[in-house]
Amino acid sequence: MPSAQIIPAAAIDPQKWNTLIDQSNNGLIYAQYHYLNTMADHWEAIVLDDYRAAWPLPWRKKWGIKYYYTPAFIQQLGLIGNFESDDLNTCIQLIKKSVSLADLQLNFSNEVAAILEKKVRTNFVINLNQSFDELLNHCQSGFRSTYQQLLKESSLLYTKSEDYTGIIDRYYELYQAKHRSLQKNDVQQFKSLIAHYSAAGQCKLHVVKSGNHIHAASILLFDNKRIYNILNLLTEQGRKTRSNYLLYGSILSTYSEGDLLFDFEGSDLPGVKAFYAKMQPVNQPYTQCRLNQLPWPLRLLK
Repeated sequence: MPSAQIIPAAAIDPQKWNTLIDQSNNGLIYAQYHYLNTMADHWEAIVLDDYRAAWPLPWRKKWGIKYYYTPAFIQQLGLIGNFESDDLNTCIQLIKKSVSLADLQLNFSNEVAAILEKKVRTNFVINLNQSFDELLNHCQSGFRSTYQQLLKESSLLYTKSEDYTGIIDRYYELYQAKHRSLQKNDVQQFKSLIAHYSAAGQCKLHVVKSGNHIHAASILLFDNKRIYNILNLLTEQGRKTRSNYLLYGSILSTYSEGDLLFDFEGSDLPGVKAFYAKMQPVNQPYTQCRLNQLPWPLRLLK
């Protein structure tokens, strides 16, 4: 019988933890020790045996009730490492004993039945280990022709930038009304996170601009498995100039022939999903699970 226990973040061995994340195919950047420490209000984890597998669990309290939640700029967590279906069920039972309320976004390799409510989410990826010509030829003809036209005829410029803070502030300004759960504190934590990964050489910012005006931008994070499209913004002028075609076509050109996946980070938003689909990515779905064992009327708590 495997040993599985919930351990507070302060008692976790950072070296063993990060080794597990780095060496596991389903160990994504969101589960790295520093990432969790920066973006989660609090967190703990289910650890199996001597870090054979682990499940990070960010938590908060509301009205004195502890609950598990998914922090901003974290897409997938779930059970990571070397495990079997019985391990997953063991973890679910531990979660049910630990809290009565949870909103969990599991990783793409987790198959979960023993939970009250679940929803499958879209996540597109492209294998970059091919030439840019191959990547571009695989895209839909409309994407390909628009990208090539912009590359030849447009005054738009695709370039790198170091103005992470400015782009994050602009993102919040443009999208806070649509993403009401995104708070100013989340944005400050994210700035700190990006500063850390930038200093480590694991973050790049690409922009499309005309003169001094930003039309589109993407902040990318890197680990040993993926390039994560962690933040993308498109201004109203960028929509008119179709700047995202130039941005993403150029990103594929920049990082082609690398032994990494490009992770689009979604999306289930119809317009974004339709645009990403033009590049003919593979859908690698993940599961969002909700647990609510609170008695009525507390069951109405969100």
